[in-house]
Amino acid sequence: MKRILCGVLAALLSFTAAATTLSPIQLLNPAGSTIGQAILSTGPSTPPVWGGVTLSSVTGTLAVANGGTGATTAANARTNLGAAATSGNLSQFAATTSAQLAGILSDETGTGAAVFAASPTFSGTAAFAGITATSGTVNGNVSLNYTSAATQRSINWTNSGSPRWFLQNDGATESGSNAGSNLILSRFSDAGSFISNPVTVNRASGLTTLTSLTVTGAITPSSTAGIVGTTTNDNANAGSVGEYATNSATSISMTSGTPATVTSLSLTAGDWDVSGAITYSPAASTTVSSIATGISTVAATLPANNTGAYNLLVLTFATGSAQVHGTQVVRVSVASTTTVYLVGSVTFGVSTLTANGFIRARRVR
Repeated sequence: MKRILCGVLAALLSFTAAATTLSPIQLLNPAGSTIGQAILSTGPSTPPVWGGVTLSSVTGTLAVANGGTGATTAANARTNLGAAATSGNLSQFAATTSAQLAGILSDETGTGAAVFAASPTFSGTAAFAGITATSGTVNGNVSLNYTSAATQRSINWTNSGSPRWFLQNDGATESGSNAGSNLILSRFSDAGSFISNPVTVNRASGLTTLTSLTVTGAITPSSTAGIVGTTTNDNANAGSVGEYATNSATSISMTSGTPATVTSLSLTAGDWDVSGAITYSPAASTTVSSIATGISTVAATLPANNTGAYNLLVLTFATGSAQVHGTQVVRVSVASTTTVYLVGSVTFGVSTLTANGFIRARRVR
């Protein structure tokens, strides 16, 4: 009987031990735990408890294949994972194109290949929609290209953005025989408004048109072609070489032997060739014995002898006959506006005499 009881007791103890060790997790009492906690061992002599699992309590390494880094240091982890080091440069990455880099940069402008240099060298053709340079030197050619002659391209000079000078093609259509696409230089006001084109160069003929020109050095034209004169019946502008001026008068009463101003002409500063002629008209019975006609800068005064400024005739003229007497061409060079006079002097008797006069001047330089 004792053996039977001992056997039953041993069986019960064995069952109890087995049940304690192999009880399903669903039969564990969750009282006192929170979400995310696990049963933690407190050692071989005390019961386990609910608690949180911290990484500091985890030791060993986790293979990359299992979602870890396979390393115990950050540097080795980056190496194992193929990650970039913050202390490294771009050489640790695969080759990257400018387009790929532009997709990452947030402050890029323009398109095309990137240039990383203070003084870059471009190979091939570099196209700019617009460029502003504070200074620089161009050692090669600069081409301003256009695909239509009606499109103008220019080199511009501006003052704080306000136009001053444009050197450009004129936008004239190219119609064959080198016509069109002429060159012009344009000037602008202080307000940036267009004033005029002082220089135009015709592409077909090479003819250069200037609105005005001041030359401080010598002008040496071809000895055979020279300077081409006007080809029509027009007049030179006032102040220009070739300017022409005239004046005349009629019925000026003369006193025998007394020089008189027959007519005059006001000349602006410059170098002039002046000449004139007087028609002496005596009454039917008037006798004339001498006539003198000259160009003078003093009113009613014949110029000095041997200056080439007057002509003199002394003889017995036909009674009552009119006489036309001219001067030589006289140089008059003045620094300011000056009046020149056509002066006549006639010696006559018996009756009266009047004079008609004409004076002309040509600016020669």
